Amino acid sequence: MPNLKKKIAPIRALASPKNITPSRKTKSGSVSSDPDTTLAQPSAVKRKSSPKTPSGPRTQSQLAKLAKVSRLTVSRAFAGEPGVSEETRARILELARKHSYRPNAAARALQATRFDSVLFLAGLSGAAPYLPHSLLTALAEECTACGLKLIYAHGREPGPSLDRLLADLCCDGIIIGNFAYDRQTMVDQVRREPVPAVWLNDRRESDSVYSDEKTGARLAVEHLVQLGHTRLAYIHDRWQHTNRDLGHYSEDDRRDGCSEAVAALNAEAGAGSDADQTNPPITLTVKAAERRRPLGAETLREELRALLAAPGSPTGVIAYSEEEFLLVQRAANECGLRIPENLSIVVFTWGGPLITALNPTAIRGDEKAMAAAALALLQGRWASESAASPPVARPPRLVIGSTTAPVSP
Repeated sequence: MPNLKKKIAPIRALASPKNITPSRKTKSGSVSSDPDTTLAQPSAVKRKSSPKTPSGPRTQSQLAKLAKVSRLTVSRAFAGEPGVSEETRARILELARKHSYRPNAAARALQATRFDSVLFLAGLSGAAPYLPHSLLTALAEECTACGLKLIYAHGREPGPSLDRLLADLCCDGIIIGNFAYDRQTMVDQVRREPVPAVWLNDRRESDSVYSDEKTGARLAVEHLVQLGHTRLAYIHDRWQHTNRDLGHYSEDDRRDGCSEAVAALNAEAGAGSDADQTNPPITLTVKAAERRRPLGAETLREELRALLAAPGSPTGVIAYSEEEFLLVQRAANECGLRIPENLSIVVFTWGGPLITALNPTAIRGDEKAMAAAALALLQGRWASESAASPPVARPPRLVIGSTTAPVSP
């Protein structure tokens, strides 16, 4: 056995990779070895270097040490609180930018038990969100002014998906848009959340901020009557939902508001009474689709054309939205009527590029006042932790544009 090691050693040397010559197949199929080619030693696998750990400060204490101030001074500098000179604040912020330091929002929230954020839960009306863009913009600006962040999310309908959404998004309060679904189920689900909720642009018995559409309708009627118009029409083509309980409250309030305003003006003036036959009453023609049977653009345009071409046709029209406004404008052009010389139009709107370009006389929602009222309701709930707050109505405003004028003789 002593000679066994001596026999194995040469074999191991021959089997070493550096002594092995690779074989290759020739064109004839025979295997030959290439004396000029040897197998290279397997090189070390190059691995991507792991990202370097930032060398700068990662906590407020480390940044304070770097700036040679206390941690409280750093905290005040970032929060914009008094007690820190502008020179010191600027130096701390500059060091933070230089070393890519950012305050830990999660740690700050745990310490203050607040997230300083509000969730806007956009509701859907039918297939599209019923959310005026100008109202969302006003809400974002109001949150910024109050030092709050606004988080935007869609909630399609009540249920487990909404539970997950509310659990994942950390916020101090919820502002909810109009939902064209089972509202009571939504209310019950939101009330289970540990944070208060306010409904925006929706009329509810409590915790809601909405535009007073009946007041807007009265402003529209009074404006046309003051210009001498006594034959009026209200136009509404489609409903947001076939179920009255799920549609938007403005669909009924704008129509009913026009009827109530006309009735009130007639009663006040004693129009059409036996005592004064010389004072003709104000008439209102309501051209609106039934809730379960929308007229459609073409059908409504034909009916509008017939209405405007008939003897004693309306000289003043109130349109539910921009869609109806454009249909009335087109029908008037087809009838040879000029706006506002022969026909005056008032439209309900939240603004936008189209309205800015056309410059109509409009009943416009006061989005800034509504956004401020919604945040005030939330802040009141934070302060008092009350169970509910009474609803807040904000009247729209009359914006006189180029589509109304005194009635022509």
